[in-house]
Amino acid sequence: MNPYLPQLAQIIHLKEEALNVRLFSLKYKKRKILKFSHGQFVMAGAPGVGEAAFDVCSDAQNKDYFEICVRQAGSVTAKLFNLKVGDFITIRGPFGVGFPDLFSLKTDNLLLIAGGIGFIPFRSALKEISRADFKFKTFVLYGNRSQANLLFKDEYSEWRKKVEMKIILDSPQAGWRGPTGLITDLVSALKLDGKTAAFLCGPPLMYKFALSKLAEKNIAPADIYLSLERRIHCAVGVCQHCAVGSLYVCQDGPVFRWQDIKEIEEVI
Repeated sequence: MNPYLPQLAQIIHLKEEALNVRLFSLKYKKRKILKFSHGQFVMAGAPGVGEAAFDVCSDAQNKDYFEICVRQAGSVTAKLFNLKVGDFITIRGPFGVGFPDLFSLKTDNLLLIAGGIGFIPFRSALKEISRADFKFKTFVLYGNRSQANLLFKDEYSEWRKKVEMKIILDSPQAGWRGPTGLITDLVSALKLDGKTAAFLCGPPLMYKFALSKLAEKNIAPADIYLSLERRIHCAVGVCQHCAVGSLYVCQDGPVFRWQDIKEIEEVI
């Protein structure tokens, strides 16, 4: 299939997930299904406005529709927010390299560390973890600004049947009973036995401090995977806007093993 040629997908459901964040459930007009791995992205947009990259966050086994989560932050997302159920948007992809396949992991613990909207790509992984029986233990550490910014709140109870999930807020509203501070506080307090693999997605500033804490936990760079954020235009490695050293986030990432990129200047 031509990677430059978009396909039409119809909006079949919309849900307000958090402050200025909306979940789009989409169904292709002609194609049957979107096959993707956790951490891959699509280019979504509208004719005459442009397109932008969005992580796919639906259950990978869903045969009827797929989902992206959109935060309103520019002209493309403003246009998407003006659409309603029944309208069509354009989709290209999926693109890039996602997180390792969960069934291939040889680890005792899986640590998912997310900051802000970096929680979006972990939703599909958590749906698989909730459904399957993995030998590793899963820890989810999620940091955000306030309760109004928390994503997928109505799914936490289901995920917590299989994972240990901790949430920390840096500017909570009245009524918050959980911890207040930075996500690195959760990493520091974590007790881990055995080998640990860590998946990270969030702002670069979070990476710098979280990686330091993971090193203190003796988690090897070869077992740490980061999803890098760069402005992606073509998604096929042609425009070079997303270059990181000699690599392209759109094709060689967005997920990279920390061991492979830690020597690249200003990678985070």
